[in-house]
Amino acid sequence: MQVVFTDGSPGSVAELDAALRSALAGGEPLLPLDPRNPASAELRAAMRPARTSNPARR
Repeated sequence: MQVVFTDGSPGSVAELDAALRSALAGGEPLLPLDPRNPASAELRAAMRPARTSNPARR
């Protein structure tokens, strides 16, 4: 998952644009976050895929 921190600056908007284009072209999903929001870290952790056990590897 692509995580892009957007603060409204030209650089972050350009990064978001590139990440969105990549996601729409079949790339990794996108999670845009506002770094000023105190819940961003919590949301990012919640979106992290859970670790799964692969029985074939045992």
